[in-house]
Amino acid sequence: GSVNPDNYVLSEDLGTLTVLEAYDAPVVITAASADKTYDGTALEDSTVTATGLGEDFTIEATVEGSQTAADSSENEITGYKILKDGVDVTEQFTNVTLKKGTLTVSKAAAKVETGSAEKDYDGTALTDATATITGLVSGETATVTATGTITDADTTDNIYEIEWGTAKADNYEITEELGTLTVNPLKVTFELYCTEVEYDGYIILPECFDGYYPDKMIDRDAPVFGFLR
Repeated sequence: GSVNPDNYVLSEDLGTLTVLEAYDAPVVITAASADKTYDGTALEDSTVTATGLGEDFTIEATVEGSQTAADSSENEITGYKILKDGVDVTEQFTNVTLKKGTLTVSKAAAKVETGSAEKDYDGTALTDATATITGLVSGETATVTATGTITDADTTDNIYEIEWGTAKADNYEITEELGTLTVNPLKVTFELYCTEVEYDGYIILPECFDGYYPDKMIDRDAPVFGFLR
């Protein structure tokens, strides 16, 4: 235009632009999750984390949650404050979401062991009362009883029963190391005139036996000329 800038000395009185905190921005406050193996004590965690807040803000929160037995439960925020420079500015935040955490207690490992035994068949039951349980939390009790039994010639596991005392079955993952009960067939001896032989389903006749079996073998269904001892 017609104004000559050389005729003027300019001075400035500049305004300021202030960016206000966006208190309507989404804020998410999350209760902590935690886990452990069962030990008879309560699992708790009162910590929280927050997203959507600037570095000038801090959170104070009340969290309720406790888990002792082997299981899971919620860890829930029941109250909170948003602070800036120590001043409560909670009401200025209108878009706050609270998220729950989870408290998880997993089963403790326990081990049951039973004893082993062996004998030759005698018509009576074979048992072994040896039985132990290890891995229980200190102060908790349970009684293990070996119940395995076998009479005839064979092998079986020495099974057991548990009577839970102060310990609770749901808090433990049981592994087993079972013993075996073995009854061996009884050896039967035949006296065949000139010698003795053991019977195990077949009898091999000795050379000194002058019988009617040129193949020198008697099967289990054939008659035996001798005396059972």
